[in-house]
Amino acid sequence: MPQKLIIDGYNLLGASGPIQAAMEQERTHLIHKLGRYAKRKHHQLLVVFDGWKSGNPVEERQNISGITVIFSKLGERADQVIQRLCVEYGTQAVVVSSDREIIDYAQSQGNFAIRAQEFEHLLHETLTDKALHPHSEKTEPSDAIDEIDHYRDGQQAGKKKGNPRKLSKKERLRKRRLQQF
Repeated sequence: MPQKLIIDGYNLLGASGPIQAAMEQERTHLIHKLGRYAKRKHHQLLVVFDGWKSGNPVEERQNISGITVIFSKLGERADQVIQRLCVEYGTQAVVVSSDREIIDYAQSQGNFAIRAQEFEHLLHETLTDKALHPHSEKTEPSDAIDEIDHYRDGQQAGKKKGNPRKLSKKERLRKRRLQQF
């Protein structure tokens, strides 16, 4: 099922590696990569970049490679735009950000949130040969693997009932939701 993804652009750029001096080039490369992802997955993507220091006096929206690119207006942070979009789209949107405040806000509005590092891994996996060969072994995002190992090692604080190798209901639901991407 197609999803609406609201992506914090600079967080996703930072998740893919250190941001270099050629910021415009890196943004363009990311936008085209996201465009290929959107075509393959049929999701509607909105990528939000900060324009609060040197942006235009009004919010700027562009359609590039089939995705909507939003630059916040002068004096407004991308976080504020993302919060506004969370309210506008309601529970129909998924938020991609590394910012804990944005993730908490999105979840309080009923949105599903994905950390930028997780989404970067999913994006890379979708755009490489692994996605083209569905019979190959599917890998999980590294954060999810760490969480699974944490549960399997029995290092969870306190004693719990049930199978120690099984993820909690919350984590199983999250894993199912991540498989849509």
